Amino acid sequence: MSVDGSEVVSEQNSQTVAADNSYLSIMRVGVEGISPDFDKNIMEYTLVVGDSVSDLNITALPENSDSKVNIYGNKGMRAGLNKVQIEVVSKDGTQKRTYVINVTKTSTPQKANANLQTLAVEYFDIEPDFSANTTSYKVNVPSNIEKVNILAIPESMAAKVNMDSIEKLEFGDNTINVKVTAEDGITVKRYILKVHRRTAEEDTQAEAEEADNAKKLNDAIKLANSERLSETQKVQNKNNPVKTVFIVALVATIAITVIVLIVKKKIRFKE
Repeated sequence: MSVDGSEVVSEQNSQTVAADNSYLSIMRVGVEGISPDFDKNIMEYTLVVGDSVSDLNITALPENSDSKVNIYGNKGMRAGLNKVQIEVVSKDGTQKRTYVINVTKTSTPQKANANLQTLAVEYFDIEPDFSANTTSYKVNVPSNIEKVNILAIPESMAAKVNMDSIEKLEFGDNTINVKVTAEDGITVKRYILKVHRRTAEEDTQAEAEEADNAKKLNDAIKLANSERLSETQKVQNKNNPVKTVFIVALVATIAITVIVLIVKKKIRFKE
C-alpha cells in the first residue's frame, strides 16, 4: 500500500528481477486520457480531467515486487495543474525512479489540448508513424545532412509550440524536444525526436541494406507476376473449354500422325 492509500499491487517474483530494478511494469490511473500510453521507460505523462474529479485511484505494479512504491499528489486535486508523482525505490535501495503525471483539472478541457496534429521531418520518415498519443520518435539521416527542418503543428491553433534549435547535427544521436503549451497556458506536453546522423561507415552499410532489400522486393514482384500469369492461364483455359478441347484434339492428332509414320516405316523396313 502506498503512502496515500492508492493500490500498489505486488505480483512479480522478486527473485527473478534484479535487486536494483526501479521500474514499474503497470501503471493505471482509473480514468481514460493519459498520454502517452504507459511505457516503463517514459517518465512524464499528461492527463486532463473534469472539475468533478478530485482523486485518482492509481494502481502501480513494480517489476520487482520487493521494490517500494510511494504515490503523491493524487488526492484532493485542485483546479488547474496538479503534479502526481509515483516514486519507485529498488529493493536494495540503490536506485530511485519517479514517474510524473501532469494532471490538468478543468471545466473547459478543450482549452487544455496540448496535442500535436502533425510532427514531420522534411524529406525523411519518422518512426513510428506519428500519433498524437505517442511522444517519442526517431529518424535516421545520412552523414551529409547537418540540419533538418521539422514541422510541428498543434491540434489547437491557440496552442503554442516551442522546440530545441540545433544549428548543426552531431554524428550519432541528437535529441530535439518539442514542447506544446495548451491555450490554458498551464497544460504542457512534450514530444521527443531523436535524430540520428549516420557516419560514412553507417551510410555504406545502409546503402548495402537498401540494395539488398530492393533486390528481394524485385524478386518477390517477379515471382508474384509469374504466379499471376500462371493462374490467369488456368482461368482462361477453364473459362474457354472450346479452346481447351481444340488444344487437346490438336495434340492427339499430332500424336496419331507420329505413330502412323513410325508404323509405316516399320512395315517398309520389313518389306
